[in-house]
Amino acid sequence: MVLYKRRLLEELGRGVRLHRDYSNAELFFVLWTLGHCGGRDAEYLVNGALRNTPLFARSFQCSVNQAMWSAHRCPFWH
Repeated sequence: MVLYKRRLLEELGRGVRLHRDYSNAELFFVLWTLGHCGGRDAEYLVNGALRNTPLFARSFQCSVNQAMWSAHRCPFWH
């Protein structure tokens, strides 16, 4: 995500939105997910990684009672 943000700033500047329906952070996660579609166990890879990513929860405003919220996140992603 850090490289993605850096590249956006370099190429487009601050405040540019790439998609009208998604924030740039949301778009990053959507495209990352699409890049992993179709693989064996893709659902577990994608959902497991994103469930443990605080920026994902903030970007999509996941709340405690939603499937993509995890109170016990892997510290690897912090």
